[in-house]
Amino acid sequence: MTDMVTRVARAIGKVADPHTPWNECGSGFKEICAEFARAAIEALREPTEEMLEPFDDLYQAESVWELMINGALREPNGEDERSGE
Repeated sequence: MTDMVTRVARAIGKVADPHTPWNECGSGFKEICAEFARAAIEALREPTEEMLEPFDDLYQAESVWELMINGALREPNGEDERSGE
């Protein structure tokens, strides 16, 4: 799991089970949270008009955004978490 997927998974876990610390959650619960996290990050792949509004160079902003989302989903071994590529 990448750092960003872990961050988002922990946030989802905190909402789903606010009374159990992450380190006490079972591996199945953590994996479900990670799947939800990957889906949430993937949903951010295309920036909205509101997100792009402050930028003069929309092409560059979209390109940088896509690179950041790809990085958030790329495992340390270089594989993309979305497809195992």
